[in-house]
Amino acid sequence: MKFEPGKTILTDIQSTNVQSMEYNAPTQELKVKLKTGTYLYKDVPQRVFDILELAYLQGQSVGQAFNKQIVKGGYTYEKL
Repeated sequence: MKFEPGKTILTDIQSTNVQSMEYNAPTQELKVKLKTGTYLYKDVPQRVFDILELAYLQGQSVGQAFNKQIVKGGYTYEKL
């Protein structure tokens, strides 16, 4: 995990699909690198990212948390 001003970056994620995540708190944008490509999700609240970060820190399935919180949450996204 790395920190930059206003950003939290999760790397080396142990997931079959999710490779890395970068959350920009001021813009509420979540950039996710999947094995199928990189996507930018918009208007993701800090509390939702905190759930993903907690799964990462506790060694839980980040992929399951991502699917439950982001994919099923219906956030607007674009493929980069």
